Amino acid sequence: MRDDLSGHRGHPGRLGTAEVADLDLLEPVAPGPLARCVGVVGGRGGAGASTLAAALAVTAAGSGRAVLVDLDPLGGGIDLLLGAETAPGLRWPALASASGRLSAGALAAALPVSAGAAVLSFDRGGVLTVPSAAVHAVVDASVRGFDVVVLDCPRQLDPAVAAALAGCDLVLVVVPAEVRAVAAAARVAQAVSAHSTEVQVVVRGPAPSGLTATDVARVLGVPVAGWLRPEPNLDRAQERGDPPAASGRGPLAAFAADLLGGLRRLRTAA
Repeated sequence: MRDDLSGHRGHPGRLGTAEVADLDLLEPVAPGPLARCVGVVGGRGGAGASTLAAALAVTAAGSGRAVLVDLDPLGGGIDLLLGAETAPGLRWPALASASGRLSAGALAAALPVSAGAAVLSFDRGGVLTVPSAAVHAVVDASVRGFDVVVLDCPRQLDPAVAAALAGCDLVLVVVPAEVRAVAAAARVAQAVSAHSTEVQVVVRGPAPSGLTATDVARVLGVPVAGWLRPEPNLDRAQERGDPPAASGRGPLAAFAADLLGGLRRLRTAA
């Protein structure tokens, strides 16, 4: 057990508190492609969406610049999942008043890094609602400053999250292959599909009742992104703070690499 998780509020960052305003400086839009952006939403609580989001960011960081953006204020802080709760860098409380066009380079330099991926997380302080303007400003800077942006999203889609999902190249709904989970995920998929035309389901095994990925996709009404096989000792590794997929081995790492490869090919073809 890592010590004092409840009291930790994150470090003020490699940019000092007085320098956070530097992020608000307007910068010209540089030519070149914007980042590929993937949103990840759990079909029910505990579906493994945050784990997949972290794995995608860590895997993407192996071949480029990647950032994981935590959009769930009740998730406990995704930096814990990456073992980065003591890493220096800005958390959402320092950026909640952001608006306009942020400096992509300054934002990238100000965020904590774990396993090569930058991460913007909530902390363990009081519940914080991030205004839509701040979410828009951060996501906009992220797609200008990184190659891959992964958004870890809550199931309750407030206007800020809905707008962020609308700008994604792909939104993944993660669903365990369980009857009740699929029933819950059907509503989540419906809500997400109201904001994005590129929604796919990731079905996570095992399947106690024999549900197949095709069964789940039919109920949700969205295509299958893939079947994610169980990974032994994954929960134990997460409790230690080992970043998901950092070893590059196992079902989770293989799934993340395949999905990112497909997204890369899709963007190239477009």
